[in-house]
Amino acid sequence: MNYPITYELARESGAQSNEFAIDPHSGVVDLLRTLDYESDPVQYHLVVKAIENRRQPVTSTVNVRTRNLSGVSIIFGPPRQTFATGPSPSLDT
Repeated sequence: MNYPITYELARESGAQSNEFAIDPHSGVVDLLRTLDYESDPVQYHLVVKAIENRRQPVTSTVNVRTRNLSGVSIIFGPPRQTFATGPSPSLDT
C-alpha cells in the first residue's frame, strides 16, 4: 500500500530555513522573502526530508545560489523548477 509522502525542511538547514518554505504535500520550495545579492548569503544549502508512513525518512540537499543581476534584463522561464528525488543510481565499477 502506498502512503502519502510529506516533506519538510530538516533541522540541518539551520537558520537558512527561515528564508524558505516547503509545501508539505507537494514538496515545492518557495522563498519567504526577496533575496538581496549584496547583503544575503550567495549560496543556501537546504536539507529536504521526505517522509512516508512506516519508512525511514529520505533526505536530499537542495543548493540555491543567488546571482548579481544588476543592469541585466531578466527573462522569466517556466514558473517552477521541478525535480524528483528517489533512490540513488547504482554505479558499475
